[in-house]
Amino acid sequence: MSFQVGLLPSAMLVSSLVCLQGDPLTLAQAHLNLRDRYLPYKRLIAEVILDKIQHVRTVINKVDVVGTTSEYRTFQYELLMGDPDMNVELKEQGCMFRFDYSKVYWNSRLETEHRRLVEKFREGEAVCDVMAGVGPFAIPAGKRKVFVWANDLNPDSYASLKEGIQRNKVHIRNGDDRFPRDFLRLTLSGL
Repeated sequence: MSFQVGLLPSAMLVSSLVCLQGDPLTLAQAHLNLRDRYLPYKRLIAEVILDKIQHVRTVINKVDVVGTTSEYRTFQYELLMGDPDMNVELKEQGCMFRFDYSKVYWNSRLETEHRRLVEKFREGEAVCDVMAGVGPFAIPAGKRKVFVWANDLNPDSYASLKEGIQRNKVHIRNGDDRFPRDFLRLTLSGL
């Protein structure tokens, strides 16, 4: 029997299917939010996705709400099918990001918002990104020659942010993994 992804009812997904895409080095993942009534079919759904979407190698289903089990805004998930490696590499706004999706917060549906805000920044302006994550605002802003201070409490996000700063050849000031209030105090005292 042959299945088509387009035949899967969109009602199965609380939000749209999200596939992290990029250059051929990208580990492509499909992130699902299946409703309870479709959980008995989750393996079949994952199999159809892996079979029909060529670049997808991993299918996961979120099993809790972002931030309910971790102060770092991560979430629990179950691997439905495919490669268990959650490391991704993707390109957004001309910048490369590399991170372990299981350890950091990333929402690819925010790319339009990231772009909208960064386009408002002008060369020479100062921006303080208190919860920078892996840097989807801070790194592109740095490429625009904006003075950026960036911080994230999550040590895994901060490590990916530092790697992204080097990889994208931008200068970010005072980046660290302090509690946001302490980061702001330190940053503002230096201005």
